[in-house]
Amino acid sequence: MPGSTVQARRTAVIMLTIPLLAGLSACSTGGQNLTRSGFLPDYSAMKPTKQHKKDAIFVAADYAPGAYDKVVVETVEWLAPARSDDIKEKLKADFRTRLVRSFGTRYRVVDAGEAGPGTLRIRSAITGIRRSRSKHG
Repeated sequence: MPGSTVQARRTAVIMLTIPLLAGLSACSTGGQNLTRSGFLPDYSAMKPTKQHKKDAIFVAADYAPGAYDKVVVETVEWLAPARSDDIKEKLKADFRTRLVRSFGTRYRVVDAGEAGPGTLRIRSAITGIRRSRSKHG
C-alpha cells in the first residue's frame, strides 16, 4: 500500500525526534514507564533508546531525513487521566508550541492546507502527567 510507506516515514520521524526534545519536560517520560494508551495502533516495533531506557522509538528502515522540508504539527491529543479543562488546554497548547519551536529549527512549519510532498505530519498525545520534583529543594 503506497500510503503505508509514507505513513511509516512520518511516524519514524516523530518517534526519532521526540527523544531529541528530552530537554522539554513535556516530551520526556521523566522516569515514568512508557504508556500504551492506544495512541499508536501497534507498540511491538518500539525499542528502548540509549539515552532513556524507559523511552522507546521506532525508525522505519526506509526513513530518509533529507526527503522532508515542511512539517504540520497537529493539535495535541489528551489521553492522560482527567484534569480540569484549563489545565488540559494549557498543557496541550504548551506542548504543541514547543513542538512547533523545535521542529521549526529544521523544517518550515505549515498548516495542513499547505501540506504536500516533503511534508511531515506530527501527531502527538499527552498520555500521562506528574508533577516534577524541584531541582532547587
